[in-house]
Amino acid sequence: MNTILIVEDHKVTLSSLCLIFERNGYHCLTAPTAREAIDLFSKKHVDLVLLDYGLPDIDGGTLATELRKIRHVPIVMISGDGQLLGKPAAADVLFAKPTDPTLLIKTVGDLLKRAS
Repeated sequence: MNTILIVEDHKVTLSSLCLIFERNGYHCLTAPTAREAIDLFSKKHVDLVLLDYGLPDIDGGTLATELRKIRHVPIVMISGDGQLLGKPAAADVLFAKPTDPTLLIKTVGDLLKRAS
């Protein structure tokens, strides 16, 4: 079973994303801040990271870069920030919120297949 680290500071969105992925056969680890994400990512096995761009402590682009320094796994970024015009370099994919769950699940599956 693949493990996804979901980094999202809005509790409802975090719970919804985790539920969507668990219903599709994934194990979820969750973190509401970048600092907690880095701690979990450093200690646990993670196959893919799904992260929000707008986090309370550092932005998702910076977090993605920090995670890449630890280990290379696929990174999917989601953003509700209309100011974000392009995908940060360390992210593999960028989705705008709200995100189509079916497309998100397909994209995650494709990224995991390519990574294995």
